[in-house]
Amino acid sequence: GTEIVRVANLNNMEVEVDVNENDIVKLAVGDSTIVEVDAYLKREFSGIVTEIANSAEQTLSADQVTNFKVKVRILPESYADLTEGKPDYYSPFRPGMTATVDIITNKRKDIIGVPISAIVIKSDTTDATRVQRRDTESLNDEKFECVYVKNGNEAKLRVVTTGIQDDTNIQVLTGLKEGDVVITGPYTLVTKTLKSGDKVELKSEEPVKEIDSE
Repeated sequence: GTEIVRVANLNNMEVEVDVNENDIVKLAVGDSTIVEVDAYLKREFSGIVTEIANSAEQTLSADQVTNFKVKVRILPESYADLTEGKPDYYSPFRPGMTATVDIITNKRKDIIGVPISAIVIKSDTTDATRVQRRDTESLNDEKFECVYVKNGNEAKLRVVTTGIQDDTNIQVLTGLKEGDVVITGPYTLVTKTLKSGDKVELKSEEPVKEIDSE
């Protein structure tokens, strides 16, 4: 038949977001979210993932980005103050509004974390502190996550294992201890130019510390 009229249910507002294929595998229905709506600056609303698309969106862009649609329901209790004294049918949100969603897939407390930009991928870590490898032929094929730490006045490459991350920081499971000074800087400098044994100078001292991460 022909659609005559469409009625929006403003009491059950959802946000539809695009999630990259690299991140979609980490999500699950029921994950909690933080929703920011452009119409309400500096305000965060709570939400929950209600639906995850099984098929990717078909795009014809030159970027060839593969995204999946994810629906997030905004929880009424998180905006109860905005509906106080209003009619039952009132909603502070309108279809078509713009929103940004942070989906929380995991939480850790009291962890060691470093800026994501400090992590470098190396295939040759012979100058790092690690156990001897059995097969030297696989050296060029195997990749390792590493960071550079300040050892005296020199840079020292150290192999680490990482855990969960947010937009800026990543959890370090092994390879660092509280108090280590991790070297960060421009991407090309840290990943391409810097080598173990290079002289480094302390600009600002922010040693590794335990943080809360979501």
